[in-house]
Amino acid sequence: MVLCNCGQEAKILTSWTDLNGGRRFYSCQRWMQTIHWVGRPPMCSRPVCIIHGLLRNKNQLELEIARLHGKNRLKNKLIVVLLFILGILGLIIMSG
Repeated sequence: MVLCNCGQEAKILTSWTDLNGGRRFYSCQRWMQTIHWVGRPPMCSRPVCIIHGLLRNKNQLELEIARLHGKNRLKNKLIVVLLFILGILGLIIMSG
């Protein structure tokens, strides 16, 4: 068990940066800082390359989902406004 300077048990995480892709390291759970690298060798280059590509695709898809959610919010607001206007027009027609 590896402890951080703050006294908490360090968690083992995996780096997915271009420089250290696939390397595992101990990280403080409270401060999220790297304590030191795990002694095992890093992954082979092929899985690291594949995982980097998958992570890029995942990030692009998450951005696209966020963009589409924003678009849907705008459309929903427009629908509410149009329904409100139709309701007012219906009241005017029924009263007149």
